[in-house]
Amino acid sequence: MPDADPIRASFPYLAQCVYLNTASVGLSWAGEGAAAAEFYDAKAQGAGAMGAWAARTEATREELGALLHVPPATVDFVSSTTGSRSWWPRTSSHRWSCRGPTWRAAASSWCACR
Repeated sequence: MPDADPIRASFPYLAQCVYLNTASVGLSWAGEGAAAAEFYDAKAQGAGAMGAWAARTEATREELGALLHVPPATVDFVSSTTGSRSWWPRTSSHRWSCRGPTWRAAASSWCACR
């Protein structure tokens, strides 16, 4: 289980209250604006920045794999929840059940792993 204190510290507003609205108005983490600016600055370079972002993606995959105690190769990124709903069932070796189609598990935190 990851230590929650450093994660909570990344969201300064959480020092003031418990924030439960993670749907459409989730909190931004400290540094998110700078990270977005870095992304768009690189994107302005077109395909010339692809190598740098591929390296950043791999480093992030490694970090998340270590945090989640899973092989980095099993960590992937999608651009939206809609995208994950079509991608996840085709690639996952895990079976999740939500009394409905397996893709619903991607957005349903109450599902049980089988």
